[in-house]
Amino acid sequence: MRIVDTFTQVTDMAAEMNGGFSLPVWEKYAQAIAPGFAQKVLDDVSSYDFELQVLPVLLSALSRPERLAQAHQSFLRAVHSLPERLASVFGWDGDCTVILYFGLCSGAGWATELQGRPAVLLGLEKICELSWHTPDKMEDLLYHELGHIWHSSLSTPPELSEDEPRAMRQLHSEGVAMVFEQLLCGDPTRFHQDENGWLDWCRAHRAALHREYLRRAECGESIQDFYGDWCRYRGHADVGYYLGCDFVRWLMGDGPLHRAARLDPRELLVPYRQFVSSL
Repeated sequence: MRIVDTFTQVTDMAAEMNGGFSLPVWEKYAQAIAPGFAQKVLDDVSSYDFELQVLPVLLSALSRPERLAQAHQSFLRAVHSLPERLASVFGWDGDCTVILYFGLCSGAGWATELQGRPAVLLGLEKICELSWHTPDKMEDLLYHELGHIWHSSLSTPPELSEDEPRAMRQLHSEGVAMVFEQLLCGDPTRFHQDENGWLDWCRAHRAALHREYLRRAECGESIQDFYGDWCRYRGHADVGYYLGCDFVRWLMGDGPLHRAARLDPRELLVPYRQFVSSL
């Protein structure tokens, strides 16, 4: 595992910006991280309204250097002895690059590829916005994104066809990453999304939530409001992570996670119907 900590460069960049935000200064910082890194982030956020959706988050994070520093300390704690823990729990060497950086709102965590290798990108600006700068939240976030990398390492996922609804694929993917996160931290009840009664609400509405998700999966209706901190289902964000974790644990039974993780998401609709009918 390769750890890239750009916090010192972030503080230098913030000083150069002198209380504002300069895209050219950011690009110079990002280009120094890795070839193509700056363009990768710019491409990812090209559809955003920069002034409305991105800039306020960047300025807020830069105005709170103490929170950025806390996030950095939490990151150092989260990566300490991480390869050894991954080997102990999953027998996995964690073959990827983990980068702590200041981004343009691509996400607090982003499991992706960089220079042909798997990578986890941790965006300080979104981490600060979501108040995930504390040690437990940072740990959970990192573990979750590593769960996606581990999942991808087990087998090559089938390509998403144009006529395939992504509902079951996303439910399976996020569920595997959530269970991976819980196994790595040793707490089967832990969700990094759990704030202000989130988990209690999900549990209280468990059957109804699964029925609605199944309905959308069957008819091809969008499930976007179940995922992402910017979306809401009945006033609650990230409900799909709870549903995915619940379903993947049912798929596991008494077996290991890797067995459920290797299942083809294109063949999971029938088992999901069976699971929902049992609630």
